[in-house]
Amino acid sequence: MNTTTIASLAEIRFEPTIRPIMDELMGLRRNLPCPKGHEDAHATFAATPFDITGAAARAVGFAEEVKRFLALAETSEPAEIAFGLSQLLALSALNAAATVAVALLPPRTTADISARARMGRDVLLAARDEDDARFVNAAKRAFAFDHADQPDRGEPLRLEPASVPDIDNVRHDEPAVAGLEQELSLIAWLRGQLVLGGLVEDAGNLIDRADGIARHIEAYEVDAAELDQLERSRQGLLLLATADLARVVLFAGLVGDGRDLRRSALSVADELPSARLLAVIVFAALAGERLEELARSRCGASANAAAA
Repeated sequence: MNTTTIASLAEIRFEPTIRPIMDELMGLRRNLPCPKGHEDAHATFAATPFDITGAAARAVGFAEEVKRFLALAETSEPAEIAFGLSQLLALSALNAAATVAVALLPPRTTADISARARMGRDVLLAARDEDDARFVNAAKRAFAFDHADQPDRGEPLRLEPASVPDIDNVRHDEPAVAGLEQELSLIAWLRGQLVLGGLVEDAGNLIDRADGIARHIEAYEVDAAELDQLERSRQGLLLLATADLARVVLFAGLVGDGRDLRRSALSVADELPSARLLAVIVFAALAGERLEELARSRCGASANAAAA
């Protein structure tokens, strides 16, 4: 995170080099042994010790940059705010993707279980402060909070934000935090990541393959080792399908009128055999509606600034 003291958005010194940015949901595919993924590859993917603690830290890092933008906006001219709204939208979208990934991924370690619980608590408490009952209920289901595990029990827990890495340490295939100084990179990501239509079809195919494995298990006698491999493959397929659909419903509103695309993704998501995976999609869709509202406000503010 940048700690240089500046007084307004106009004083930000932008990094001239465009660095690669990958959102957390797209980044999941880096854990897949081969791009298209044979069933064995999906079994390996399902057993991956996902970096949930890192994803949570990156979500908080993006959230801190959003807060930084809003704080600087208080002392900035309206035109500066309007022209910076693309940064705000990109940071908010990357934060949302990381948050959804934390809700989706199965924790393997005590640290990851703790990070996931802390992230869920932060999301729930923020939604309660905004008095958004729909979002609260969706977040509860997505993060698997039960009635006995309320987010306001105990002392507040804090996740430390990941920092913006030096550009020499950025890899094109790994998620990393970007900040306000990376305006050019954020806008390039926002413009370049919005090819989403193919993901819906891909997700449907993954769900069909998972369903085929389930039917195979029911129809044939398989030994314990084969059953374990088949179940892992099925879980890996469903996890990737959910990540793809979550990405679509999250970002659909950033491609103009994305309502049809979101509806298509939600229709495919209804085929998921897991209530918790579907809950993650619903949570992502509501987060996507918030991003869509921000995108509309950005367009309006930019038009007003250009006319002034």
